[in-house]
Amino acid sequence: MGLWAGFLEDLVELKMRGHLTAGGRVAEIGQQQLSDDFLRADELIDSAYRAFGRPRIPLGNPVGPENFAERAPLSRPFWQSLGFDYLAVDLIGDDIVGLNLNSDAVPGSLLLSQDLAGC
Repeated sequence: MGLWAGFLEDLVELKMRGHLTAGGRVAEIGQQQLSDDFLRADELIDSAYRAFGRPRIPLGNPVGPENFAERAPLSRPFWQSLGFDYLAVDLIGDDIVGLNLNSDAVPGSLLLSQDLAGC
């Protein structure tokens, strides 16, 4: 799984319509990675940073489909650089909420606590 270029268009649209603001909270079900087409979408990346009024940071380089799972950059730095608090729900990884969504209950503190969630 990963964020793709078309997602950037949707993100900017949500921001322009006033549905998202810097300082919001984003949760991912599984730590997402940045796809090669996302990383190559310079104009869309620039428009996202402009929309949120934030300076663009280096996000990494395309890695090719055969290396995606092992080497594609995680999305956390992207979200944080846009000004979002970031949360990942996953079974393994660093700095995550460790939950098995097939069997574990979501803690009450997390219910309705995010502005944007995706997987």
